Amino acid sequence: MKSRYKNMVVALIITGISSTNISYAENGMDSVFKRLNNFMGTTHFDLVNTQKTNPVLDLAISSIIVRYALEELDKPYVYGSTGPQSYDCSGLTYSVFAKADISIPRVSSDQGISGESVERDRLMPGDLIFFDTRNSNDETDISVDTSDIISLFPSDEPVGVAEFVPRKVTHVGIYVAEGKFIHASSGNEMKVVIADLSNKYYNQRYLFAKRYI
Repeated sequence: MKSRYKNMVVALIITGISSTNISYAENGMDSVFKRLNNFMGTTHFDLVNTQKTNPVLDLAISSIIVRYALEELDKPYVYGSTGPQSYDCSGLTYSVFAKADISIPRVSSDQGISGESVERDRLMPGDLIFFDTRNSNDETDISVDTSDIISLFPSDEPVGVAEFVPRKVTHVGIYVAEGKFIHASSGNEMKVVIADLSNKYYNQRYLFAKRYI
């Protein structure tokens, strides 16, 4: 599968990731991709060696996933939508991976079942990260993404949130780099945005990560 990405990766190096219509500087991601491009340009980056596991090539391929995802920034959140004009959380991940000719399940709970498990401290660009965004541990609660209300609580341990223990996949995003991820938010933003894993809400509701590349 990896060999089919040779031309795409080469083109990515030549043209530079910053050549897309998205202003990565505006989203604080310009330095991330600059370092990624530099890493891809080192002598360790071997496009020829595709017959065995090549972590650097994997990183390059997964960065294409990130690039596709960033092209969808600011498009509105619409439940059940898989694009191209709007997305829900798993609709975004499903469509982005499809663009890279990688088939993953449609809904977030199924996306969390397949793939290779990844430790949080070993996340790479393009990994899927999963959250439990319910308001409580009530299994009948199907609400999602209440991050917009967290700022209403002045203490470091917001009321109704400190006791929460994540157990169920209700939300998914795509890891970018340096603790950032992109997702279709059904919270206050109601659109595709970049968020930070260190955010109190997402940090507490983080479940696990999966790698499909």
